[in-house]
Amino acid sequence: MKTLTLKNLKLTRKRTIVTIVGIILATALLSALVTLVSSFQYSMIEYQKQKDGDFHVKFSARMRISRMLMSWQQMRQALRKAALT
Repeated sequence: MKTLTLKNLKLTRKRTIVTIVGIILATALLSALVTLVSSFQYSMIEYQKQKDGDFHVKFSARMRISRMLMSWQQMRQALRKAALT
């Protein structure tokens, strides 16, 4: 089997070389495209950081619970005021 493969590669030398060059060019094109997209994404992130600032916000469960409790207390106070009037 191996000798048959090598024999056919030698017989169609021109087609073999064109195929290998095509594979190399396709691989280079894909690598360039991935690099271009990655670079563009990084560039857009940096642009937004310069334009709007680099802010990070973290919401914790405690903040949500305290907000819920605060709104619950405000609702109770409003109901008490309504009951008094």
